[in-house]
Amino acid sequence: MTPHAASLPALPPAPAQTTDDFEYVPWWTATTMNSVLDGIDTATWCLLCDLTAGTADISTDTPRATAATVAAVMEALWKRRPIRHTTAPSHRLLPERFTTLTSADPDITTCGRVAAAWCIARLAAFARHLRHTSGGCRHHQLADVASTARQILASDDGSWLYTASLAARYESDRPFAAPEFAAAITTIANTLLSGRDTIEFGAGTGAVTRIAAPHTRSLVAIEPAAGMRAILHQRTSDLDHVQVRGEDCMSVDLPGACADAVFEHAALCFVDEPLFAVIEAERLLRPGGTLIRIISTTEPPEPVTTFTAAFHTQLRQLGYGPGRIVSSGNDPRITKWLSAAGIPTQIDTVATWTSEQPLHRHIAPLLHGSYPYLAIIPGDDRRRAIDSALTSTDLDLDTLIRSTHEVKTASSPLEF
Repeated sequence: MTPHAASLPALPPAPAQTTDDFEYVPWWTATTMNSVLDGIDTATWCLLCDLTAGTADISTDTPRATAATVAAVMEALWKRRPIRHTTAPSHRLLPERFTTLTSADPDITTCGRVAAAWCIARLAAFARHLRHTSGGCRHHQLADVASTARQILASDDGSWLYTASLAARYESDRPFAAPEFAAAITTIANTLLSGRDTIEFGAGTGAVTRIAAPHTRSLVAIEPAAGMRAILHQRTSDLDHVQVRGEDCMSVDLPGACADAVFEHAALCFVDEPLFAVIEAERLLRPGGTLIRIISTTEPPEPVTTFTAAFHTQLRQLGYGPGRIVSSGNDPRITKWLSAAGIPTQIDTVATWTSEQPLHRHIAPLLHGSYPYLAIIPGDDRRRAIDSALTSTDLDLDTLIRSTHEVKTASSPLEF
């Protein structure tokens, strides 16, 4: 039987984190998820389902009310808190892609359908994993509508954090080009993935996929963001045994017991509830299968941290709010949760090395807006913040920075 979060150990809420530079969105808790699901009445479920299915009859008098209803649910899911009732829809905090829902003339015909799908896909996954029985309404089969929702999101460039343009910037500034990193991934593939049927969660643009794939018997690379997936397709087009799929790791449309290993690198922190992705991995694994988390870290040296703080300070002075960070401390949380379920995690250090690069290589993502929270800031303002940070720190773009890097694996034999 597929395990559910409701039958597995619970963890306390995430410790509060606050800085001037970032807003740390906490992990979900079962209590908060249930509150959101309980807060959606039948009429709202019907509206979300009708919009997603393309059967909603929106007259010229109701788009604003419809948008306000969708925005209330979306805000709760985006901020991971109970549904907030407000008479000022323009104050809703929504993903950038969907801020039109708070405008005087919301675009319900196109944006509204994708927004509803964005909500339904998450709500359905939460309801399934929590065994929540009140989701949906008598007019719709929630599982069928959720399948349609996932298909809509898979083809919509703006539904996930990395759009096509942002994926291209990420690809050009990716920090994983070091030969030592490639060697570490090769070692992992040789020792843990060789000759096995594998699934990669959150494959991104394929930096790990391309290295690991030749060592596997088969590899299903799952990446929900259309922009990232386009590059992933290009990187793996010559590998016949690699299949690329656009799905959310909480709900994968593959049969159970179809893989020997599920692996990921820096991907689960982008999943709405990473623990649900771990449960999905268990469903996909054959007996004796393993979840392998590849954890790569770089200790930022003092000059880089000082520069980055100055950069963000300047962004605040230019009127931009803090960046959004989700699921900070995710890997220790997963390890602790699995341990509470009686599942050990073996952590092995695969490689450590040092590098020396000029400052401009470290700050390229800041300049180019390669992170989602920076992508919405105009390039001129990012450049202004860079120049101000250089002045205040007395650093030079060619200053050589020495960094320490490490790659580890966290391997868990999943069998709840």
